[in-house]
Amino acid sequence: MKFTEGPVWLPDEQKLIFSDIPNSMLMQWKKEGGLSKFRKSESANGNILDL
Repeated sequence: MKFTEGPVWLPDEQKLIFSDIPNSMLMQWKKEGGLSKFRKSESANGNILDL
């Protein structure tokens, strides 16, 4: 990953979601399991949690 943006913490799922912009991918990080692909971003950028 070269450039990331838009981190958002999902407390119910205990994971961090962020954009891997050059690879057009949303990534997720979990304490147990580490870093993995979440889904393709289709060039979207940024994330938000609607409370």
